[in-house]
Amino acid sequence: MVQLLKLRGYILVDTNDLIIEWTKKSDKNENRDCSGEGSLNAPAAIEILAVKGAINTAKFDYYNAYGCSLSNNFLSSESGSGNYLSRVSYNVEAQTSSIRIRPIYADATIEVSGNTLGTQLYLIQSRAEGGDASKEIEVKRGLEAPPSVFDFALFSGGTIVK
Repeated sequence: MVQLLKLRGYILVDTNDLIIEWTKKSDKNENRDCSGEGSLNAPAAIEILAVKGAINTAKFDYYNAYGCSLSNNFLSSESGSGNYLSRVSYNVEAQTSSIRIRPIYADATIEVSGNTLGTQLYLIQSRAEGGDASKEIEVKRGLEAPPSVFDFALFSGGTIVK
């Protein structure tokens, strides 16, 4: 699952770290043997896309799972704490407005923490009672983001020349 994170305003200094942990150790579907590069041959690596909103630039970083050395030139990760296999302390650069984290090679549960995170999800709970009837409803609404299929689409207001 791709995780899009909106940061609290624009980050103005380079001292804000996000702690990113991924791949549950106890889940055999996520925590695979590192037998080679490619889908389902290794635990998830991650791609981090950091968008600088004020100047509309993007920076990509890639990290392999902890203990999984592949010939893909990705950066190494640390051992995860608690329930997770891998961990990265990711430095958020100045003027960054949002970060997208995507697992590569396999599915992964991703946990992100840090003081630069704003609201990521809205949870609305409602309960009503009347007479002998009661009703409860819960709605979760995440951030607006385009479907991941648009990662591979090219749009143009004019002609596209190959």
